Amino acid sequence: MKTYSKQDFITADFPSLQEMKVQAAEISKDWQYGQTAFCRERGVSSEREFKEQCKAENRISRHAAIGYHSVTETCSAMKWLYEELDKKGCTLDRVGILLDVSMGIADEYKEHAMVGSGLVLCSEEEWVALGQAAPLMIHFGDNMIGSLRSLENLKLAFQTGATSVGNFSQYFSYSYPFQYDRNKRTLDACLAICIMGQNKEKGMVMHSNLDDGFAAAFNDLVTVLAWAKVEKYLAEDLMGAKLGHCFGNLFSSPILRLTFSMALDEINEGDSCGTMIYGNTTDYTKDFVRNNAVVNGYIIGDMIGQIHKPTGHAMSSVPVSEAARIPTKEEILDAQIMSNEIERYARAFEPYINWTKVEKDKQLLLQGAEAVFDNIMEGLADMGIDMKNPAEIMITCKELGPEYLERAFGLGEPTDEYANGRRPIWPTDMVCSLEKIQNQCLQNFDPQKSDLKGLKVILCATDIHEFGKVVVGNVLRRSNAEIFDIGRDASPGEAAEMALETDSRVILVSSYNGIARTFAKTLLREMDRLGIEAEIFMGGLLNENDEGGNIPVDVTEELEAMGIHCVKEAECLPAEIKKVFAVR
Repeated sequence: MKTYSKQDFITADFPSLQEMKVQAAEISKDWQYGQTAFCRERGVSSEREFKEQCKAENRISRHAAIGYHSVTETCSAMKWLYEELDKKGCTLDRVGILLDVSMGIADEYKEHAMVGSGLVLCSEEEWVALGQAAPLMIHFGDNMIGSLRSLENLKLAFQTGATSVGNFSQYFSYSYPFQYDRNKRTLDACLAICIMGQNKEKGMVMHSNLDDGFAAAFNDLVTVLAWAKVEKYLAEDLMGAKLGHCFGNLFSSPILRLTFSMALDEINEGDSCGTMIYGNTTDYTKDFVRNNAVVNGYIIGDMIGQIHKPTGHAMSSVPVSEAARIPTKEEILDAQIMSNEIERYARAFEPYINWTKVEKDKQLLLQGAEAVFDNIMEGLADMGIDMKNPAEIMITCKELGPEYLERAFGLGEPTDEYANGRRPIWPTDMVCSLEKIQNQCLQNFDPQKSDLKGLKVILCATDIHEFGKVVVGNVLRRSNAEIFDIGRDASPGEAAEMALETDSRVILVSSYNGIARTFAKTLLREMDRLGIEAEIFMGGLLNENDEGGNIPVDVTEELEAMGIHCVKEAECLPAEIKKVFAVR
C-alpha cells in the first residue's frame, strides 16, 4: 500500500486554530440572528433547547424532508402539513430543507452549475420566509457548511433562525465536476464550524449525516463509528462546536439502528443532541406497498431506541414514494400520521427488548471503533499532519478517501474479497444489501450470453449516490468488460474526455439527483465537440423539473428520443449492450 506524507496533501499555509477562531469572530461579528415561528410558538431559544426538553420528558420528536423547487410551494406545503396534522391531533416538529446542489456553488463557479430538482433560494427574503411559514423548526443540511458557499449560506441560515446547520460529512464526500480552490473550500468550512462553536451557547448544533459522507463507502460498521469520533474530534474538541450526528439511510436492521444510536450516545458521553435518524431508504423500491413494511419496520425500532435512551434524534418517516420520485405533500402527511400512530406500539414493545444483548453489541462496536480511531489519528500524525489544525486533518482525510482509510487503519483481516481490502468485523447493512442485490442480479446471469470481452466502458454517477453504480460495475466486470470508473459527482465533460482518452465505446451513467435530461444533453454536446462516437446508457432515477415546474417528472422518453439507452435493471445491461452493438 502506498504511503503518504504531509507534502502530498498540504499545499497551503493554513492559519492556526487560534487564528481561525479570531477570523471567524471577525467575519460573523455583525451577523443577524432570526427567530423562527417554531421557537416563538414553543417558547424556546433553539431547537437544542426543545430537544433537551424532549429528552427530559421522554417525548418523541419528528422530522420531515421538504424541498420543492420554489420557495412558495415549499412554504405552502409546510403550512398545509402543520395545519392538517394539527387537525388530526398529530405532531411534526422539524423540517429538513432540501436545497439544490447549485445552492452550494459559489458565484464564481455558477457557470458550471447544473440546477437539479431541489429548492433554489434567490434572495434573503426567501431564506427568511422559510422560518416563518409554519411553527416547524427549519433544518439546513445539504449544500451548506462544507460546500463552496459555507460562510455565505451559514450567514443566511442564521438570519432565517435556523439553529441546526450541516452537513459536515458532505465536505469529505461531495466533489464538484469542475476545478475549484480546495484550500479555500476547506478553510471556509473550518471558519463556519468555528462560528457554530462561538454560537454554541445560543443552541447552535453542527449537523452531520454520516451516511452522506465516508460512512457510505466504509464496509465495516466499526469504521463508521470510528469516523463519527474523528468528526467529533474536529468539530467539538478543536473547533468548539456542538456536533449532532444523523444516520439511517444505509441502515436496514431496526435493532442495529437502535444499537448504533446508543453507541453514538456513548461517544458523546451521554450528552447527545442528534438531529434525526433518517429513513432506511436503501431498502425502498418502486413497490409502494412493500415500502410500507420497510418504513414500519425501521421507525418502530428507532422509536424504541429513543424511548429507552433518548438522544434527541427526531424520527424521520420517509414517504413510500421516495425511491420513485419527490413525494407529494399528501404522501408526506400520510407518513407523519403513520409515525404518530405507531408510537404507542413502540412504547408497548420497549420493555420486552433484550437490552442486555443490545448493550453487549454496543460495547463490541465501541471497542472496535476506539481502536480504528486511534489508528487513524496515529497514522495522520505519522504523516506529519498537524493534529491541532482541523484544516490539515480535513483536507488530508478527504484526499486519502474512505477506501484508503479503511484499508490502512481498519481492523478486519486483509483480503481482496472486499472492496476496501479488509474482511469487516461487523459488515454494514450496505455491504449486506449490496451482496444480496448482486446475488439476485447474478442468479440468471449467463456469462457466455453476456460476454462483453474487449468492450471499454466509462462508468460514473452524477451525484453522491453510488449504490447503483457499484452494482452495475460488478455486473459488467462479470461480463469481462473493461471498466473505467470515474466515480461520483462526475461531469459530462469528464465522461466525454475519459471516453476519448480510453477509446471507450460505452458511457454508462447512474443518476439520482434530478438532472438526467440536462446531463444527457450536455454529454451529447461534449461528445460532438470531441468527435466521439459512443453509446450512452443511463439508469437510476431518470427525472428532472420541467421549465417552471416544481416537481421532477420522468424524462425517460425524452432521453430515448435523444438516442440514450435507458436501462431499469442492472442484470439486463450486458444483454442490452450486446443488442445495441448487434444492430450497429
